Amino acid sequence: MDKDNYELEAYIGSGDNPFIYYIGNIDLNSPFMIRCMPTVDEDQDRMCQMDYMYPEYSNYVRLQFSKNHLADWQPINTMAIDYMEKWHQD
Repeated sequence: MDKDNYELEAYIGSGDNPFIYYIGNIDLNSPFMIRCMPTVDEDQDRMCQMDYMYPEYSNYVRLQFSKNHLADWQPINTMAIDYMEKWHQD
């Protein structure tokens, strides 16, 4: 499967696994995955989770956000890293 501009590959589930996955590497060369949950109907907001290991602090990160903000995953990730760095300093 071809990768997009962010070097992400998309996998669309079906049947018993109705999730949408985006898999790739972030700038820290840490593999990560964005998984978007199924909904009962198309009018519902689909929730997505982004999971990866932040190597600098050996912290596992899970972010949860609306599918409507899927295109904003990089700023969401930056916000989480900033929070983690502040938490680590405190």
